[in-house]
Amino acid sequence: MTRSRHARSIAIGLLAGAVTATLVATTLTTGAAGSLPGPLAEATPSMGPTASTAPTPGPTPSGGPGLCSPPADPMVAQMPLVDAADAIDAVVGTAGAGFAGITLAIEQCQVHVYWVGPLPASVAMVVDDQRHNVDVVVHTDAGYPNTELAAWADQLLDDPSHGQAAGVEVTGVSVLPEGNGLAVDVWPLPAEPPTPPEAAASAALSVFGQQGFPVTAVAAVPLAEPAGRANDRSPWIAGAVHRVPGGGTCTTGWALRDGADRYLLTAAHCIGPLALGANISNGDGTRVIGTVAGYMRAIDSAIIQVNVGGGDNVWPRTWWGDIGGVETMKVVDDWDGTYKGQRICTSGAATGVHCFTRVTDSDYRYRNSLGWRVDRSARGTDVDGDVAAGLGDSGGPVLISAIDPATRLPTKVAAIGTVASVDGRVPCRGAVTTTCYKTVIFTRIKPQLDRWGTSLVTG
Repeated sequence: MTRSRHARSIAIGLLAGAVTATLVATTLTTGAAGSLPGPLAEATPSMGPTASTAPTPGPTPSGGPGLCSPPADPMVAQMPLVDAADAIDAVVGTAGAGFAGITLAIEQCQVHVYWVGPLPASVAMVVDDQRHNVDVVVHTDAGYPNTELAAWADQLLDDPSHGQAAGVEVTGVSVLPEGNGLAVDVWPLPAEPPTPPEAAASAALSVFGQQGFPVTAVAAVPLAEPAGRANDRSPWIAGAVHRVPGGGTCTTGWALRDGADRYLLTAAHCIGPLALGANISNGDGTRVIGTVAGYMRAIDSAIIQVNVGGGDNVWPRTWWGDIGGVETMKVVDDWDGTYKGQRICTSGAATGVHCFTRVTDSDYRYRNSLGWRVDRSARGTDVDGDVAAGLGDSGGPVLISAIDPATRLPTKVAAIGTVASVDGRVPCRGAVTTTCYKTVIFTRIKPQLDRWGTSLVTG
């Protein structure tokens, strides 16, 4: 389907439920306290390109009073920014190889575009057009294009010899949209005596630089842990509990269509080693949702077919609300892109809705504790260090707000991904009884639609 360019607001979510007893017991922590250190080492300017200097901002927006005056709700404030970023991103693919990335600065009401050298005419035209609505700041001194950094990121993650030379395993790599390098996650290899994670990260930064990689920061991060609602029924919607044969629960994802057939997304690790055609039931086991129609470990995505040959037994809705509180539904309007700085929401069957997560890594690839190499992902952390997702939320919706054209109010939602993994354990709140985390890793929605040859069911 063609995306409509409605204004959006954001939030991130992730996490699978207990797929096996081992996964339930395993958490992404660095010690008994369950905390995970942030970036442990940063490169000096001599070890890679420095960030671009800020150019002169574009003209003052003329889109109307208050359009670029951030309201109290950042989900609403970011809507025109996401629209502008989408419009610019749409012409990047035909504009040559200089594109580095796009970020959002919600507090300043700015979209930042990073490019290696001058903007191509086609991109400059769209930027000028968007400056009627928001402040677009163009940086033409990015050090590397996205394509070049992505190739380096794949090499670091896929060839273990680079990490082994530094005494670490590379667990994740983020392509920085500013075009100034890579941020790498590592964990020390077994040794006697054990290497402290902080020391391993610091040493790895130096080694990666000697190997020629444009790494600007290294953090100690272990392998990612694959991360309503309880008695949903047809027509099926996103955000409900689904059972995993063999034990455990996950969350149903976005409803999809392919001709007359209908599907629900979930995470591939929620399916496990099941054969195609295995039944998936709702949370209390009273109804069969559908059968496994496909799964792909490389993007941690799976689809559940909920009909065969016709019948609208899915609904363009997602569950909304706190666990144990009042639960309502939100209408699914469309899907949207993911950008660093975006604020997003998650809606998991285990922990409910969380809307205070900011995207920190919009182009992320990583390894999880199952040994899978997962691509086409993004990562975000709650801005207050609170809950972003928890065990049992895997497969569930990651979304931003969208405008309802009929009311011009942000009462609908736009899909941006599905929860896959979590990190950084924090206390749960309210009636939630699972294990909660402040950081969520999610698979972006566009690669999933492309992989399954489907479109989003919208209303």
